[in-house]
Amino acid sequence: MSDIGFAFEIGGRTIDPSNVEDPVEAEVIANIVESIVSQAGDLVCPEHNEAPRFLCAGESIDSLTLEVEGCCDAMVDKVKAQISLQQQ
Repeated sequence: MSDIGFAFEIGGRTIDPSNVEDPVEAEVIANIVESIVSQAGDLVCPEHNEAPRFLCAGESIDSLTLEVEGCCDAMVDKVKAQISLQQQ
């Protein structure tokens, strides 16, 4: 797996994606991680040599939003464009 970073916050709780107790949450989180890695796992900033980071947050597992973080705006834009292209 790449060096992509993930953070999950559900209902104000910080969730470790590698240690989810609820089986439904575990499956949803695993699917999100797999999808993002398949779409953006090979992206690294050519200037700073850093992988993107993702924050998935929401009040419940059904209302998560995805935020892309990176070392610079160019990297964030590149990741968003890659994910957008994959979803079309």
